[in-house]
Amino acid sequence: METKRLAGAAVVTAAAVLSLLGIATHGFGAAGAQSDEMLVKVVAPESVGRGADEVVVRIEAENATNLGAFQFQLAYDPDVLQVAVDPQSEKPLIQRGDFLGSTGREVVCPDPESQPGVLRMTCVTLRMEPAGPDGAGTLATVTFTAVNSGSTELTLDRVKANNPDATEITPIQVQSGVLAVKGGSGLNWALWGPIIGIVALVVVGGGAFGAMRLRGAGSLEGQAARPVDASPRSGSQGATAALPDPDDPYQVLGVRRADELSKIEKVWRSRVKKVHPDAGGSDSEASRLNNAMDKIRAERSESPSV
Repeated sequence: METKRLAGAAVVTAAAVLSLLGIATHGFGAAGAQSDEMLVKVVAPESVGRGADEVVVRIEAENATNLGAFQFQLAYDPDVLQVAVDPQSEKPLIQRGDFLGSTGREVVCPDPESQPGVLRMTCVTLRMEPAGPDGAGTLATVTFTAVNSGSTELTLDRVKANNPDATEITPIQVQSGVLAVKGGSGLNWALWGPIIGIVALVVVGGGAFGAMRLRGAGSLEGQAARPVDASPRSGSQGATAALPDPDDPYQVLGVRRADELSKIEKVWRSRVKKVHPDAGGSDSEASRLNNAMDKIRAERSESPSV
């Protein structure tokens, strides 16, 4: 008796597979579908950004009764979408959902077929008991990568479903879908927009504050480091209270002629660091200080200190 029962189950399973492989195209979302008819539909996001690498499309069933097997074909535009590949198995990311085996039936799904623009999937269950699932659930998921901007239809075709005893479930209503890939990168502005705005404010505010500090420091340093040179100049009768001479290298650096060269170089290095472009200064101010130092060294006929 056990041998006969197993043989009968094998015949039923073989019949289900042969029935699925020899399917004919069923209705494509015909109008006026009855509420008790089984529906197989595409569930996809309305739009994604170009470059998105996890665009999940679900194939779902509704109003199923004692479902034992299914098959479908999904067509799409390969210039817009490509089926993602599992980096470990190197197989296309076409996976069965949990609905078909939700009652405890053993599910067998041969490797899905995937070619640019079309994919096919078949899943069957073994033995007569327990009964197949009723109601609604996910039959399969397909993960795509959005490779280019555009719109693509997600067309379901060759949809077939059987009961565990290989009886074909008819009629089946089919609902395809549409997915748009926009030209952007898919950045979630609702999440990142406020963060980017805060970072921009911090950068701009910090730059403005640093510039104000540099200008203030330069003004104070200019006032404190530009004393009137009290030593008599060549050809003059004595010191005067004239304004600082922009051509006098000593006044440019804010030092006295009587200062040692080492002290003058120390002041020069300190001021150049503060006005260097890398510190927020300007090339012109740094050049002015460097020229003044060069004049003093030439005047004293000494090499620069290391």
